[in-house]
Amino acid sequence: MVLDIFRRSTGADDSAGAPQERKASATARVVAWQGGGRVAWSARDSRSLTRTGYLGNPVAYRCVKMISEAAAALPLGVQDGEARYERHPLLALIDRPNPAQGKADLLEALYGQILLTGDGYVEAVGTGDEVGSGLPDELHVLRSDRMSLVPGADGV
Repeated sequence: MVLDIFRRSTGADDSAGAPQERKASATARVVAWQGGGRVAWSARDSRSLTRTGYLGNPVAYRCVKMISEAAAALPLGVQDGEARYERHPLLALIDRPNPAQGKADLLEALYGQILLTGDGYVEAVGTGDEVGSGLPDELHVLRSDRMSLVPGADGV
């Protein structure tokens, strides 16, 4: 009947008389077990951590990139105690900090260094005598992992 399909065959009523097939794995029972290996930590300097955690991880790379791009897109202003300046030599310097970079490139590099190492260094190049403002001629972001603070004779 209809419910006979759910019953197990005893083998006596098989029409072909062939033995039932038995499914088995060709590898039999396998258990994967890894021995007690040691943990391999990367070096604790900022260069190694940046290489493994930032350059080797696309999610971390994209996060740092998105945060630094968003921060660089914020408008910057110059003001003193009394007034806010729409035009100022410092704004002109930041808009074109050096021949190879614009404002967004410089700020993205600076914010990226701050996010990755916790420090950000900008080198001011030139005396600014041509402009007469006393400001430097160019600004360049320096890699924080290659910088070290050397205190002067007075400890500062």
